[in-house]
Amino acid sequence: MKKGGILVLLLWVMVLAGCTVEDAPEPQEAVYTVRFLLNGEEISSQQVVGGETPQEVPLELLGVEEAHWETLSGEPASPENTPVTADTVYRAQIYPRLNQHTPYLFADKDGNLRPEDTLRGNELRQALRMLADPEGLWCFPEMPDGSWKITTRELRIWLEKFYAPETVEESLAAIPAGEVSRSSFAKVMNRLLGRVGETVEPAGDAAMFADVTLEEENLADLLEASIPHMLSDQGNAWGTAAAALRFQPGYFLTDGQLYYADEEGRLARDTLVGTMQFDADGRYTSGDEELDAIVRELIRGFVEQNPEATREELLQIAYEYCRDSFEYLRRDYWDVGSTGWEVYSAKIMFDTGRGNCYNYAAAMWALARGLGYDAWVVSGYVAVSSVHGWTEMVIDEKTYILDARAGRYILQSQSGPWNYVWP
Repeated sequence: MKKGGILVLLLWVMVLAGCTVEDAPEPQEAVYTVRFLLNGEEISSQQVVGGETPQEVPLELLGVEEAHWETLSGEPASPENTPVTADTVYRAQIYPRLNQHTPYLFADKDGNLRPEDTLRGNELRQALRMLADPEGLWCFPEMPDGSWKITTRELRIWLEKFYAPETVEESLAAIPAGEVSRSSFAKVMNRLLGRVGETVEPAGDAAMFADVTLEEENLADLLEASIPHMLSDQGNAWGTAAAALRFQPGYFLTDGQLYYADEEGRLARDTLVGTMQFDADGRYTSGDEELDAIVRELIRGFVEQNPEATREELLQIAYEYCRDSFEYLRRDYWDVGSTGWEVYSAKIMFDTGRGNCYNYAAAMWALARGLGYDAWVVSGYVAVSSVHGWTEMVIDEKTYILDARAGRYILQSQSGPWNYVWP
Protein backbone atom coordinates (compact mmCIF):
# COMPACT_ATOMS: atom_id res chain seq x y z
CA MET A 1 0.00 0.00 0.00
CA LYS A 2 1.29 3.45 -0.83
CA LYS A 3 2.07 6.03 1.86
CA GLY A 4 -0.88 8.20 0.87
CA GLY A 5 -3.29 5.32 1.31
CA ILE A 6 -1.89 4.58 4.78
CA LEU A 7 -2.56 8.16 5.91
CA VAL A 8 -6.13 8.06 4.62
CA LEU A 9 -6.72 4.78 6.43
CA LEU A 10 -5.40 6.21 9.71
CA LEU A 11 -7.69 9.21 9.43
CA TRP A 12 -10.75 6.95 8.96
CA VAL A 13 -9.73 4.92 12.02
CA MET A 14 -9.52 8.09 14.13
CA VAL A 15 -12.93 9.28 12.89
CA LEU A 16 -14.53 5.93 13.68
CA ALA A 17 -12.95 6.09 17.18
CA GLY A 18 -14.39 9.58 17.81
CA CYS A 19 -10.94 11.24 17.94
CA THR A 20 -9.58 14.34 16.28
CA VAL A 21 -6.05 15.57 15.67
CA GLU A 22 -6.64 18.31 18.25
CA ASP A 23 -7.30 15.67 20.97
CA ALA A 24 -3.68 14.29 20.85
CA PRO A 25 -1.86 14.58 24.34
CA GLU A 26 0.37 17.66 24.72
CA PRO A 27 4.03 17.23 25.89
CA GLN A 28 4.57 18.06 29.62
CA GLU A 29 6.99 20.83 30.69
CA ALA A 30 10.16 19.70 32.49
CA VAL A 31 10.44 20.56 36.20
CA TYR A 32 13.84 20.65 37.99
CA THR A 33 14.95 20.73 41.61
CA VAL A 34 17.15 23.62 42.73
CA ARG A 35 18.83 23.22 46.15
CA PHE A 36 20.61 25.87 48.22
CA LEU A 37 23.29 24.85 50.78
CA LEU A 38 24.85 26.78 53.67
CA ASN A 39 27.80 25.16 55.46
CA GLY A 40 26.85 21.87 53.82
CA GLU A 41 23.23 21.96 55.03
CA GLU A 42 20.21 22.54 52.80
CA ILE A 43 18.39 25.80 53.61
CA SER A 44 16.04 25.89 50.61
CA SER A 45 14.75 23.57 47.90
CA GLN A 46 12.64 24.75 44.95
CA GLN A 47 10.87 23.05 42.04
CA VAL A 48 11.45 25.23 38.99
CA VAL A 49 10.04 24.82 35.48
CA GLY A 50 12.75 24.48 32.87
CA GLY A 51 13.80 27.79 31.40
CA GLU A 52 12.55 29.78 34.39
CA THR A 53 14.62 31.11 37.32
CA PRO A 54 14.37 30.19 41.01
CA GLN A 55 13.16 32.58 43.66
CA GLU A 56 15.84 34.62 45.41
CA VAL A 57 17.24 33.16 48.64
CA PRO A 58 18.70 36.08 50.65
CA LEU A 59 22.11 35.78 52.34
CA GLU A 60 21.82 38.37 55.09
CA LEU A 61 23.79 36.69 57.87
CA LEU A 62 25.05 37.96 61.24
CA GLY A 63 28.79 38.41 61.53
CA VAL A 64 29.40 37.91 57.81
CA GLU A 65 31.39 40.43 55.79
CA GLU A 66 30.43 39.10 52.37
CA ALA A 67 28.31 36.25 51.04
CA HIS A 68 27.41 35.05 47.56
CA TRP A 69 26.25 31.89 45.79
CA GLU A 70 28.50 29.66 43.75
CA THR A 71 28.16 26.44 41.82
CA LEU A 72 29.59 23.16 43.07
CA SER A 73 32.57 23.77 40.79
CA GLY A 74 33.29 27.02 42.63
CA GLU A 75 32.08 29.46 39.99
CA PRO A 76 30.26 32.57 41.32
CA ALA A 77 26.58 32.50 40.40
CA SER A 78 23.36 34.57 40.52
CA PRO A 79 20.61 31.92 40.80
CA GLU A 80 17.74 34.42 40.51
CA ASN A 81 19.09 35.49 37.10
CA THR A 82 20.05 32.04 35.79
CA PRO A 83 17.40 29.99 33.85
CA VAL A 84 17.20 26.41 35.09
CA THR A 85 17.91 23.64 32.57
CA ALA A 86 18.72 20.76 34.95
CA ASP A 87 18.69 19.82 38.62
CA THR A 88 21.04 22.35 40.24
CA VAL A 89 22.83 22.85 43.56
CA TYR A 90 24.11 26.22 44.77
CA ARG A 91 26.21 26.64 47.88
CA ALA A 92 26.80 29.80 49.87
CA GLN A 93 30.32 31.22 49.93
CA ILE A 94 30.62 33.28 53.10
CA TYR A 95 33.48 35.32 54.57
CA PRO A 96 33.31 35.87 58.36
CA ARG A 97 33.63 39.51 59.36
CA LEU A 98 36.93 40.51 61.00
CA ASN A 99 36.88 43.51 63.30
CA GLN A 100 38.93 46.33 61.87
CA HIS A 101 40.82 47.77 64.81
CA THR A 102 41.29 44.91 67.26
CA PRO A 103 44.97 44.14 68.13
CA TYR A 104 45.90 40.69 66.87
CA LEU A 105 49.70 40.40 67.21
CA PHE A 106 50.82 39.82 70.79
CA ALA A 107 54.12 40.01 72.66
CA ASP A 108 55.61 37.09 74.58
CA LYS A 109 56.03 36.98 78.35
CA ASP A 110 59.20 39.10 78.13
CA GLY A 111 57.44 41.88 76.23
CA ASN A 112 59.03 40.95 72.88
CA LEU A 113 56.98 41.19 69.70
CA ARG A 114 59.54 39.11 67.72
CA PRO A 115 58.86 40.79 64.35
CA GLU A 116 61.38 38.72 62.38
CA ASP A 117 60.39 35.34 63.81
CA THR A 118 58.43 33.06 61.48
CA LEU A 119 54.68 33.12 62.10
CA ARG A 120 53.45 29.85 63.64
CA GLY A 121 50.17 28.06 63.05
CA ASN A 122 48.86 28.67 66.56
CA GLU A 123 49.74 32.38 66.27
CA LEU A 124 47.80 32.66 63.01
CA ARG A 125 44.82 30.91 64.57
CA GLN A 126 44.94 33.17 67.62
CA ALA A 127 45.23 36.31 65.50
CA LEU A 128 42.24 35.47 63.30
CA ARG A 129 40.09 34.47 66.25
CA MET A 130 40.95 37.72 68.04
CA LEU A 131 39.82 39.62 64.93
CA ALA A 132 36.62 37.63 64.49
CA ASP A 133 33.30 39.37 65.02
CA PRO A 134 31.60 37.55 67.94
CA GLU A 135 28.40 37.32 65.89
CA GLY A 136 30.34 35.56 63.14
CA LEU A 137 31.94 32.80 65.23
CA TRP A 138 29.21 30.44 64.03
CA CYS A 139 30.84 30.41 60.59
CA PHE A 140 34.48 30.73 61.70
CA PRO A 141 36.45 27.97 59.91
CA GLU A 142 38.00 25.17 61.93
CA MET A 143 41.76 25.76 62.14
CA PRO A 144 44.30 23.23 63.46
CA ASP A 145 46.30 24.36 66.48
CA GLY A 146 50.06 23.78 66.29
CA SER A 147 53.43 25.50 66.09
CA TRP A 148 54.35 24.69 62.48
CA LYS A 149 55.86 27.48 60.39
CA ILE A 150 53.46 29.35 58.11
CA THR A 151 54.43 29.87 54.46
CA THR A 152 52.83 32.25 51.96
CA ARG A 153 51.08 29.27 50.37
CA GLU A 154 49.49 28.24 53.67
CA LEU A 155 48.65 31.83 54.54
CA ARG A 156 46.84 32.18 51.21
CA ILE A 157 44.76 29.06 51.88
CA TRP A 158 43.57 30.31 55.27
CA LEU A 159 43.02 33.94 54.29
CA GLU A 160 40.85 32.87 51.34
CA LYS A 161 38.39 31.61 53.93
CA PHE A 162 37.91 35.25 54.99
CA TYR A 163 38.49 37.23 51.79
CA ALA A 164 37.98 36.78 48.07
CA PRO A 165 41.00 35.16 46.34
CA GLU A 166 41.79 38.22 44.23
CA THR A 167 41.85 40.41 47.38
CA VAL A 168 44.22 38.00 49.13
CA GLU A 169 46.43 37.83 46.05
CA GLU A 170 46.78 41.60 45.97
CA SER A 171 47.74 41.81 49.66
CA LEU A 172 50.24 38.93 49.51
CA ALA A 173 52.08 40.75 46.73
CA ALA A 174 53.44 43.08 49.45
CA ILE A 175 55.65 40.35 51.01
CA PRO A 176 58.24 37.87 49.68
CA ALA A 177 57.28 34.25 49.02
CA GLY A 178 58.33 31.55 51.47
CA GLU A 179 58.11 31.50 55.25
CA VAL A 180 56.04 34.40 56.61
CA SER A 181 57.55 36.53 59.39
CA ARG A 182 55.31 38.07 62.03
CA SER A 183 56.19 41.45 60.56
CA SER A 184 55.13 40.36 57.06
CA PHE A 185 51.89 38.90 58.42
CA ALA A 186 51.07 42.28 59.97
CA LYS A 187 51.70 43.96 56.62
CA VAL A 188 49.34 41.58 54.80
CA MET A 189 46.56 41.68 57.42
CA ASN A 190 46.60 45.45 57.72
CA ARG A 191 46.02 45.75 53.99
CA LEU A 192 43.16 43.27 54.10
CA LEU A 193 41.65 45.11 57.07
CA GLY A 194 42.09 48.54 55.48
CA ARG A 195 44.36 49.62 58.34
CA VAL A 196 47.03 51.58 56.45
CA GLY A 197 48.03 55.26 56.69
CA GLU A 198 45.51 56.30 59.35
CA THR A 199 45.98 58.75 62.22
CA VAL A 200 45.65 57.07 65.59
CA GLU A 201 45.53 57.72 69.30
CA PRO A 202 47.15 54.87 71.29
CA ALA A 203 45.45 53.70 74.48
CA GLY A 204 46.64 55.48 77.62
CA ASP A 205 48.36 52.38 79.01
CA ALA A 206 49.95 51.31 75.73
CA ALA A 207 53.64 50.41 76.03
CA MET A 208 56.38 49.92 73.46
CA PHE A 209 57.68 46.40 72.94
CA ALA A 210 61.12 45.46 74.16
CA ASP A 211 62.46 44.46 70.76
CA VAL A 212 60.83 47.14 68.57
CA THR A 213 62.66 50.42 68.00
CA LEU A 214 61.59 53.62 66.29
CA GLU A 215 63.93 52.64 63.45
CA GLU A 216 62.03 49.39 62.75
CA GLU A 217 61.55 49.00 59.00
CA ASN A 218 57.92 47.93 59.36
CA LEU A 219 57.15 50.01 62.46
CA ALA A 220 53.70 51.32 61.44
CA ASP A 221 52.35 47.89 60.46
CA LEU A 222 53.69 46.26 63.64
CA LEU A 223 52.20 48.85 65.97
CA GLU A 224 48.92 48.95 64.06
CA ALA A 225 48.67 45.19 64.57
CA SER A 226 49.62 45.14 68.25
CA ILE A 227 48.97 48.42 70.10
CA PRO A 228 45.41 49.12 71.37
CA HIS A 229 44.32 52.40 69.76
CA MET A 230 41.47 54.38 68.26
CA LEU A 231 41.20 56.40 65.08
CA SER A 232 41.40 60.13 65.64
CA ASP A 233 41.41 63.16 63.39
CA GLN A 234 43.55 64.79 66.08
CA GLY A 235 45.86 61.78 66.26
CA ASN A 236 49.17 61.09 64.55
CA ALA A 237 50.61 58.60 62.11
CA TRP A 238 52.27 55.69 63.88
CA GLY A 239 55.78 57.00 63.26
CA THR A 240 54.96 60.02 65.41
CA ALA A 241 52.62 58.30 67.87
CA ALA A 242 55.26 55.65 68.64
CA ALA A 243 57.66 58.24 70.06
CA ALA A 244 55.27 58.79 72.97
CA LEU A 245 54.99 55.08 73.84
CA ARG A 246 56.85 53.80 76.87
CA PHE A 247 58.43 50.48 77.80
CA GLN A 248 57.34 48.35 80.74
CA PRO A 249 59.49 49.49 83.72
CA GLY A 250 62.37 47.32 84.90
CA TYR A 251 64.96 45.04 83.35
CA PHE A 252 63.99 43.02 80.30
CA LEU A 253 65.74 40.71 77.84
CA THR A 254 65.46 40.90 74.07
CA ASP A 255 67.20 38.15 72.11
CA GLY A 256 69.71 37.68 74.94
CA GLN A 257 70.35 41.44 75.28
CA LEU A 258 69.56 43.28 78.52
CA TYR A 259 67.70 46.62 78.65
CA TYR A 260 66.31 48.73 81.47
CA ALA A 261 63.33 51.12 81.56
CA ASP A 262 62.68 53.55 84.40
CA GLU A 263 59.36 53.99 86.21
CA GLU A 264 58.12 56.26 83.42
CA GLY A 265 58.94 53.63 80.81
CA ARG A 266 61.97 55.38 79.34
CA LEU A 267 64.98 53.32 78.33
CA ALA A 268 68.22 53.88 80.19
CA ARG A 269 70.60 55.29 77.58
CA ASP A 270 74.18 56.44 78.08
CA THR A 271 73.80 56.08 81.84
CA LEU A 272 74.49 53.89 84.86
CA VAL A 273 71.82 51.88 86.65
CA GLY A 274 73.52 51.04 89.90
CA THR A 275 76.98 50.10 88.65
CA MET A 276 75.70 48.76 85.32
CA GLN A 277 76.38 50.77 82.16
CA PHE A 278 73.80 51.11 79.37
CA ASP A 279 74.89 52.47 75.99
CA ALA A 280 73.25 54.97 73.62
CA ASP A 281 70.96 52.24 72.22
CA GLY A 282 69.81 51.24 75.70
CA ARG A 283 71.84 48.01 75.79
CA TYR A 284 73.77 46.86 78.85
CA THR A 285 77.52 46.65 78.25
CA SER A 286 80.45 45.39 80.30
CA GLY A 287 82.64 47.76 78.32
CA ASP A 288 84.08 44.89 76.30
CA GLU A 289 82.30 44.04 73.03
CA GLU A 290 83.78 40.54 72.81
CA LEU A 291 82.60 39.60 76.31
CA ASP A 292 79.18 41.19 75.67
CA ALA A 293 78.75 39.04 72.54
CA ILE A 294 79.65 35.84 74.44
CA VAL A 295 77.26 36.63 77.29
CA ARG A 296 74.44 37.59 74.93
CA GLU A 297 74.78 34.31 73.02
CA LEU A 298 74.79 32.22 76.19
CA ILE A 299 71.74 33.99 77.64
CA ARG A 300 69.91 33.64 74.34
CA GLY A 301 70.51 29.89 74.58
CA PHE A 302 69.31 29.75 78.20
CA VAL A 303 66.07 31.48 77.19
CA GLU A 304 65.51 29.32 74.11
CA GLN A 305 65.96 26.14 76.15
CA ASN A 306 63.82 27.45 79.03
CA PRO A 307 61.21 29.72 77.39
CA GLU A 308 59.01 29.96 80.50
CA ALA A 309 61.83 30.69 82.96
CA THR A 310 61.72 33.88 85.03
CA ARG A 311 64.79 36.10 85.30
CA GLU A 312 65.61 34.63 88.72
CA GLU A 313 65.27 31.11 87.33
CA LEU A 314 67.62 32.09 84.51
CA LEU A 315 70.12 33.21 87.15
CA GLN A 316 69.97 29.74 88.69
CA ILE A 317 70.50 28.22 85.23
CA ALA A 318 73.50 30.51 84.65
CA TYR A 319 74.96 29.51 88.03
CA GLU A 320 74.59 25.81 87.23
CA TYR A 321 76.17 26.43 83.83
CA CYS A 322 79.24 28.03 85.44
CA ARG A 323 79.40 25.33 88.12
CA ASP A 324 79.17 22.38 85.72
CA SER A 325 80.61 23.50 82.37
CA PHE A 326 84.20 24.40 83.22
CA GLU A 327 87.30 22.57 84.44
CA TYR A 328 89.63 23.78 87.18
CA LEU A 329 93.08 24.92 86.07
CA ARG A 330 95.65 26.95 87.99
CA ARG A 331 95.86 30.45 86.58
CA ASP A 332 96.58 33.98 87.75
CA TYR A 333 95.82 34.82 91.37
CA TRP A 334 94.69 38.31 92.22
CA ASP A 335 95.64 40.28 95.31
CA VAL A 336 93.15 40.17 98.14
CA GLY A 337 90.84 43.18 97.84
CA SER A 338 91.77 43.87 94.19
CA THR A 339 89.19 44.63 91.50
CA GLY A 340 89.25 45.22 87.75
CA TRP A 341 90.15 41.64 86.83
CA GLU A 342 86.58 40.57 86.01
CA VAL A 343 86.51 41.08 82.22
CA TYR A 344 89.95 39.55 81.62
CA SER A 345 89.27 36.49 83.78
CA ALA A 346 85.77 35.94 82.36
CA LYS A 347 87.01 35.98 78.77
CA ILE A 348 89.73 33.42 79.55
CA MET A 349 87.15 31.09 81.11
CA PHE A 350 84.65 31.43 78.26
CA ASP A 351 87.37 31.07 75.60
CA THR A 352 89.16 28.06 77.08
CA GLY A 353 86.63 26.40 79.41
CA ARG A 354 89.31 26.18 82.11
CA GLY A 355 90.27 28.39 85.00
CA ASN A 356 90.68 28.88 88.73
CA CYS A 357 88.28 30.31 91.30
CA TYR A 358 88.74 33.84 89.94
CA ASN A 359 87.76 32.71 86.45
CA TYR A 360 84.69 30.93 87.81
CA ALA A 361 83.75 34.07 89.75
CA ALA A 362 84.25 36.34 86.74
CA ALA A 363 82.18 34.13 84.41
CA MET A 364 79.36 34.11 86.95
CA TRP A 365 79.68 37.89 87.34
CA ALA A 366 79.39 38.44 83.57
CA LEU A 367 76.28 36.26 83.20
CA ALA A 368 74.57 37.65 86.31
CA ARG A 369 75.00 41.22 85.11
CA GLY A 370 73.83 40.19 81.63
CA LEU A 371 70.60 39.05 83.32
CA GLY A 372 70.14 42.35 85.16
CA TYR A 373 71.74 41.60 88.53
CA ASP A 374 74.13 44.24 89.84
CA ALA A 375 76.76 41.64 90.71
CA TRP A 376 80.35 42.16 91.79
CA VAL A 377 83.38 39.92 92.36
CA VAL A 378 85.34 39.52 95.60
CA SER A 379 88.99 38.58 96.04
CA GLY A 380 89.19 37.52 99.69
CA TYR A 381 89.73 34.51 101.91
CA VAL A 382 87.83 31.34 102.60
CA ALA A 383 88.37 29.19 105.68
CA VAL A 384 90.30 32.10 107.22
CA SER A 385 93.58 31.82 105.31
CA SER A 386 93.01 30.48 101.80
CA VAL A 387 92.87 33.19 99.14
CA HIS A 388 89.75 32.77 97.04
CA GLY A 389 87.49 34.52 94.53
CA TRP A 390 83.69 34.49 94.36
CA THR A 391 80.67 36.46 93.11
CA GLU A 392 78.14 38.43 95.15
CA MET A 393 74.86 40.20 94.43
CA VAL A 394 71.81 41.56 96.20
CA ILE A 395 68.45 39.89 95.59
CA ASP A 396 65.36 41.20 97.39
CA GLU A 397 67.60 43.22 99.75
CA LYS A 398 69.59 40.12 100.73
CA THR A 399 73.22 39.59 99.75
CA TYR A 400 74.05 36.24 98.21
CA ILE A 401 77.35 34.47 97.62
CA LEU A 402 77.59 32.58 94.33
CA ASP A 403 80.71 30.43 94.44
CA ALA A 404 80.49 28.42 91.24
CA ARG A 405 83.92 26.87 91.80
CA ALA A 406 82.86 25.38 95.17
CA GLY A 407 79.24 24.77 94.15
CA ARG A 408 77.73 27.15 96.73
CA TYR A 409 74.78 29.51 96.24
CA ILE A 410 74.07 30.84 99.73
CA LEU A 411 73.05 33.87 101.74
CA GLN A 412 76.06 35.87 102.87
CA SER A 413 74.95 35.40 106.48
CA GLN A 414 74.83 31.62 106.00
CA SER A 415 78.40 31.04 104.83
CA GLY A 416 78.73 28.47 107.63
CA PRO A 417 81.91 26.43 107.91
CA TRP A 418 83.31 27.87 104.67
CA ASN A 419 83.86 31.18 106.51
CA TYR A 420 84.10 33.67 103.67
CA VAL A 421 86.26 36.58 104.76
CA TRP A 422 85.98 39.95 102.99
CA PRO A 423 88.99 42.18 102.61
